[in-house]
Amino acid sequence: GDEVGFRMICRTHARHGTTPHTDEDGRTVGRITVHHGGYGFVANTEGTVFVPAKYRGTSLDGDQVAVDTWPGVRGTEGQVIEVIKREPKAVKRALKSHMAS
Repeated sequence: GDEVGFRMICRTHARHGTTPHTDEDGRTVGRITVHHGGYGFVANTEGTVFVPAKYRGTSLDGDQVAVDTWPGVRGTEGQVIEVIKREPKAVKRALKSHMAS
């Protein structure tokens, strides 16, 4: 379930040296994992930040992002406020996905 997915996201971030953290402005910084439904998740030390599709901005799967967070109904939610580093493969995946639909 969700716990298994969260552990997998954390292992992936650790393997790639992208463990999410909080920057000097209090924003959560980490790599976003985007679901086919358009929403995403950014894992941090306290758990996972859920990012609704309407708050993803221009972020793509695998991008390093800064997220403002707030308490949500089922946990922490957030909004991508900056794409810090674009994952080069993300653009290729997005184009491929768009062409297939």
